[in-house]
Amino acid sequence: MKSIYLLSNLNEDTYFKKSVIENLEKDLISKNSLVFIASSPSGYEKTDKYFTINKEWFETGGMKFNNYYLLDYRVNKLDSINYLLDSNCIVLMGGFTREQYAFLNEFNLIEILQGYKGVIIGISAGAINLAEKSLSLRGSKDTETILYNGIGLTDKTIFPHFDINDKNHLNELIEYSNKTVIYGICENSTIIERGNKNFIIGDIYRIYNGKIDKINEF
Repeated sequence: MKSIYLLSNLNEDTYFKKSVIENLEKDLISKNSLVFIASSPSGYEKTDKYFTINKEWFETGGMKFNNYYLLDYRVNKLDSINYLLDSNCIVLMGGFTREQYAFLNEFNLIEILQGYKGVIIGISAGAINLAEKSLSLRGSKDTETILYNGIGLTDKTIFPHFDINDKNHLNELIEYSNKTVIYGICENSTIIERGNKNFIIGDIYRIYNGKIDKINEF
């Protein structure tokens, strides 16, 4: 059964919550191969740094895999596809949302992800891209906000790093909430989709039709 984990982010000195690890243990029957997909496929130094950090999240929680792979421009298309097909768990890393989506499209990985039956984890930008409707707010690299067709593995449009006191982002989220339901994931929080069931760990907000509500269940 496919399981999807939607995360905001963890601080560099923190790790998966115990409840997240417990759920991952349920979903991961085998721990042979863990694949990370970069959000900046040519930004090798930063990608390598967060690959090490993200890998430590698993290992500190007692989840060690036999093999770890990182997909960026240093790996060719065919090998990238084969690594995904042979993996037990895939992590779409955080960082640059639109760069990651372009890379997935360029390497023909979107269809592979859509048919994948294992565990998929989206961190920040990765969580955004997993949605049917993905919302990418303007930022340091992007001058305008866009709502686009994402990978389509979840019906939840995600906004990571949500802060109820961040008025700059709130105004734009409220505007786009008239077009789609948005789920704000606070730091160290997670949405888990397992089959037709959904679980919340931490603090999640639903933003829809201009209203913001903290939710405890779906």
